[in-house]
Amino acid sequence: VQAFTELTERHFERGNNLILSTEAFSNGENVGVMRNLLKDWSVRIVVTYRNFSEWISSFYYQRMVQSTRQWDLKVQSFQAFFQEYAKDHNNDYLRMHPTIRTYNVYSKYFDHVHIFDIHSKPDVLENFV
Repeated sequence: VQAFTELTERHFERGNNLILSTEAFSNGENVGVMRNLLKDWSVRIVVTYRNFSEWISSFYYQRMVQSTRQWDLKVQSFQAFFQEYAKDHNNDYLRMHPTIRTYNVYSKYFDHVHIFDIHSKPDVLENFV
């Protein structure tokens, strides 16, 4: 956190813009800390929307197939995986979709939170830069 703080302060003093992008931000952990670190900045959060059906199949592959290969375990069927995932999120689509969850978390801390549909045209640079 200290290195990130020093980096952002240095760029702020120089009047630079920053683009921070990582899928790790989507879990919403430490968003309050991030808000405090960026309190002097004009922050715009862009959350990427991906069709749920595309996302869930990719998530399944990442969680089940790749990790089970690493540990030589039996792969859980997609149906069983999805039923467990839905149950863990109370069968509530708004809680199941990562875009909505991320948007809701960041909207509590930042004023300018936008959803960008990766399936639309024009691209992200034309919409937000």
